[in-house]
Amino acid sequence: MNPFVGSSRVLEIINIAQMYKCRPSALVGLEEPYEAFCFDEACAFIFAQMDKGEQPRFKKKYKSFKDMYKGLE
Repeated sequence: MNPFVGSSRVLEIINIAQMYKCRPSALVGLEEPYEAFCFDEACAFIFAQMDKGEQPRFKKKYKSFKDMYKGLE
């Protein structure tokens, strides 16, 4: 997975793509067709989840295993 899709920054790209009515992959400069398709598909999935009222979940980054286990309590 593209690290960008895993972060909340992808929401900015989705919003800008909707505003300018273009593909998200065009905004980030993806030229390889399959890579662009996959990125657009991921953005579409995130948007569809949000459209249903769900909040997108992104990977959390932890500094240590101790921090990760704190979040599971």
